[in-house]
Amino acid sequence: MGTMKRGLLAAVASSLVLLTVAAVPAFCQADASNRPYKTVTAEMFHNPPNSEWLQYRRTDDGHGYSHLKLINTSNVKDLEPIWSFSTALTKGHEVVPVYHDGILFVVASYDVVYALDARSGKFIWKYERDIPAKALSVVCCDVVNKGGVLYGDNFIYETIDAHLVALNAKTGAVTWDTKIADYKDGITGTAAPLVAHGNIIAGMTGGEFGARGRLIALNAETGKIAWVTYTIPGPGEPGNDTWGSAKGVTETWKHGGGTPWTTGYYDEKQNLIFWPTGNPGPWAAYVRPGDNIGSSSLIAFDGTTGAIKGSYQTVIHDMWDYDNISQPFAVDYMKNGKMVHATFETHKDGFTYVTDRDINHWKPYNNENVNNIPALYVKPFMKGITWTKGNLNQLKQPLYDPAKDSTTPNLVDVCPSFLGGTNYLVPSYDARTKTAFISGNYWCETIKRLPIQPWAPYKAYVYAEFHMHVMPGVEGGGGWIKAIDVTNGRTKWEHDMTDANWSGLVATDGGVLFGGGTDTRDFFALNKATGKLLWKFKTNSGMVGAPITYAIDGQQYVAVVSGFGGAIPIWTGEIKDKFNKNTPQGGVVWVFALK
Repeated sequence: MGTMKRGLLAAVASSLVLLTVAAVPAFCQADASNRPYKTVTAEMFHNPPNSEWLQYRRTDDGHGYSHLKLINTSNVKDLEPIWSFSTALTKGHEVVPVYHDGILFVVASYDVVYALDARSGKFIWKYERDIPAKALSVVCCDVVNKGGVLYGDNFIYETIDAHLVALNAKTGAVTWDTKIADYKDGITGTAAPLVAHGNIIAGMTGGEFGARGRLIALNAETGKIAWVTYTIPGPGEPGNDTWGSAKGVTETWKHGGGTPWTTGYYDEKQNLIFWPTGNPGPWAAYVRPGDNIGSSSLIAFDGTTGAIKGSYQTVIHDMWDYDNISQPFAVDYMKNGKMVHATFETHKDGFTYVTDRDINHWKPYNNENVNNIPALYVKPFMKGITWTKGNLNQLKQPLYDPAKDSTTPNLVDVCPSFLGGTNYLVPSYDARTKTAFISGNYWCETIKRLPIQPWAPYKAYVYAEFHMHVMPGVEGGGGWIKAIDVTNGRTKWEHDMTDANWSGLVATDGGVLFGGGTDTRDFFALNKATGKLLWKFKTNSGMVGAPITYAIDGQQYVAVVSGFGGAIPIWTGEIKDKFNKNTPQGGVVWVFALK
């Protein structure tokens, strides 16, 4: 498939011009290719200037928010594209770009990295990776990548063949390249890393291929592995006894999933890394009796050693592929005269989970206290939830409705689906107004178990049949954007879309919230206070990543990559056929500024 990838690049590149400039503004400073690159220090990374976007959600706390305000609710109508750049690849582009010192960095399909002048779109360098066919065979959800980080003199990202690679930000030369896992075990890398204590913190994918989840830290300078911590407990570790065996399947923890395949956040003050984990494996839950601790959870890791300090499981014994993989972030607010320090996250299952992130309030993490992170509140953020009747246990975990048990041989209808609710579509958080902006879909599914087969390399480990559909009573493709008050979980406003929504968001101090559509191909701006549409621009394709904004020489820019693909074309069936059958594909970087 490495050869196939090269053939695809050649074929597409022969018919596309790689660089298209709509209107390049004049600036007195030399373009980024002709001057030295400024090193990203630890201080800069953990306390970035407002003009910079150095990591996936911009800041360690996961807020994905910009304090820039040159573009605001009054003038956003005057935004126009100033340059665009074709990646010459037609698969999905889930990337969130990063920006520093005049250079925009983008990971396209097949782990191709581009460095572009952020003002003009001028090509600086490209890195291509020859991905083994066997690695491509265990990719769950398209040959996508969510992006990298800028640290030191390098751009650092994960690859499909389970490596972490550091590229010189100025030249694209490989600084180091470290194998972090083996793709024969079903493991690939598509998530954006974090940075803590000079280590690059990376998750991994593979929950649909029998991988055992783990978080991995590498020294940012050398690429040497510093520590590895498994999310699914082995013998003698807290929670291992929640992984039972049935139907001849033994040692279920070995292929138990719980992969940290999105990105967490770092609480520097407490030196804790909070990271969400994916579904247990296989989906056919009848072979793994028990709570299946470590899966569908929020886990807190020591920022220095990687040791697990706390955990809260959102879905007990998941049987609907309800990963806990929506981006969590830190929130602080007053409640009853006291300051609350919490983690906020929404979920595939339709619920908002707000947990206490103050480690002084936790019991010691051990076999008796595997769910030792207290939940502050758990509330639905969407209508139509049917997998539970809304009753919670003592730990504030939702209890499922037995009528929605998917381990029977008959299809059961469940809302939301495993692609409904929220997914990896990154939110944005305005700490001043205590408002979380989230993306999702009103989708449901029918699902049932299938006969199990033993785990084997390079073979999917799911064993469930499912069919996706838009929630009854919902018009169009079911997409929406909501503003949620983090102090109580209440919806402030909702913006319903005509198509499926698979784009993340970014809000700004200018009062604007940026997002994107799929079939409409619209990149748009909403009023973050009301949800009212302020501006839109039709791009080449649908958006399945998230935008960023940055500033150079007093000019604010907004960047987004349009390139439909990812989970929707592969997994949604009826929804894709009805609402995205004719959505064009092809990756293009779009950058906008005021006229």
